Amino acid sequence: NTTFMNDATSNHPDVAAIEIQADDTAPHAHKPYTRFLAFLSAILLVSAAFHTAVFFVAGTSWAGFVSWRKPIIFAISFAVTNLTLAWILCLLPRAERKGWLLAGSFGFAGFVEVCLISMQQWRGVPSHFNTVTSFDQNVVIIMGAMFAPIILSLIGIGIWSLNSLPRGMNLTLGMRIGMLFLIVGQVAGAVIILKALPMLREHNGN
Repeated sequence: NTTFMNDATSNHPDVAAIEIQADDTAPHAHKPYTRFLAFLSAILLVSAAFHTAVFFVAGTSWAGFVSWRKPIIFAISFAVTNLTLAWILCLLPRAERKGWLLAGSFGFAGFVEVCLISMQQWRGVPSHFNTVTSFDQNVVIIMGAMFAPIILSLIGIGIWSLNSLPRGMNLTLGMRIGMLFLIVGQVAGAVIILKALPMLREHNGN
């Protein structure tokens, strides 16, 4: 039976091509860079759970510039995004260099972002637009620098998924639309930040 199947596959190149594509794009075809994103997601979810417990114990407000809300929500957001990107990357053809560049950049930048936000919360100071001290200014600069690899890697994965996601899948269109909305959301966030910077400078000048 095995010999028959091998002969049938070798005599039909289309069947062999479909089998190769299925191996490369199967949902269970995890790659090292997708495991990296999943590993970071696990750490971020543990962080979110820990800070949720701290929030309930501390009994502080959920709102405000200084709130345990920020390390919780940002950790969950990046964890979910990491898992989503890992899922999409599992369906794309294996490409170690490209995969590590895109997944590694997004995962590392997002993790640094959450760490800095959590650090500022533990220090009891705002994490965003805080330029009171030189240390806080440096934190804001680093957080701003992390935005570049985040948006660029999302654009890269979006283009990759547009060109290489398996055709005929019911989820393909939804994945592409989801990636588009994710990129648009990041660009909108960048526009909001750029518009807020002049107001921040004016406020600090006064």
